[in-house]
Amino acid sequence: EADMNWLLRFLWGRKLENHALMKGAYNEGQFASPGKLCTSAILNKVIFFDLLRQTRQCGALIDNDATAAFDRVLPALCVVTCRQLGMPKQAQRFFFKILRQMEYTVTTAHGQSSQTYAANANPTIPGQGVIQGGDASLPNYKSQQHPVLRAYERNAVPAVFRHVSKLRRKFRRWVTGFSDDISLLLNALGIELSGIDDGLPILQRLKNVIQSNLQRYEEYFFTAGGSLNVKKCFYYLISFEWTGTNWRYQSNSEMKLDPVILKPTTLDGTGIPQPVQWCEANDAQRTLGSFLAPDGS
Repeated sequence: EADMNWLLRFLWGRKLENHALMKGAYNEGQFASPGKLCTSAILNKVIFFDLLRQTRQCGALIDNDATAAFDRVLPALCVVTCRQLGMPKQAQRFFFKILRQMEYTVTTAHGQSSQTYAANANPTIPGQGVIQGGDASLPNYKSQQHPVLRAYERNAVPAVFRHVSKLRRKFRRWVTGFSDDISLLLNALGIELSGIDDGLPILQRLKNVIQSNLQRYEEYFFTAGGSLNVKKCFYYLISFEWTGTNWRYQSNSEMKLDPVILKPTTLDGTGIPQPVQWCEANDAQRTLGSFLAPDGS
């Protein structure tokens, strides 16, 4: 088992990761990559909140929680997505066969179990997922999410910031996160440039785009085998008000908006719409091991 895990780490954790990184295949907002840190994803959120405060424009951050992310990876899809990143066909099929043919037992003080588990025990309904803790698991998961993020960036509204540099006046960012913890970014300038819902107040436009962006991401995520835990997802909708002497963050009740409702995608179309938690600007939520609030509290 140790030799197998070393091989998986060498081929996927090192060779494929470095190759995909050098080719620029991974999303800039995905910080679970060689040379990047989880703390950088946290810093990205802090900078985003600070930019909204400095420019006094409204914006939103939607934090998503995936249900059993690595258990829902589709090995057959990874054959395609890992080859897209550069993994040779035979190597990826080797990993696919490992997941399909490996048998597991349980060993306790009473001995080894007589019953076994295998993903392909019932070929008509094969088990999905990758090895928990395996060194090839994260690269396979990221390869499967690669088309999800690409599709989201192509069709969703981003956060846009203007820069004083003459080389690049506008910077666009759609997501930031680490591994399966992905946050969606959005601000007023991005909505204005998109031209969506012209004529409506900017806060109403922002809420509408939060709804459409989150629903779009959930559908793409579901298509790749994933599932969002709506009860653990939350979002911040940030707006500022001038009091006559200083700027302050508006409370959720002052915005007079309806909460975002997400309808989970299901194969039979019977998903029940659920409200997504809407947090106040001073409500620090724990993500990636750090407590963050838009107002810095």
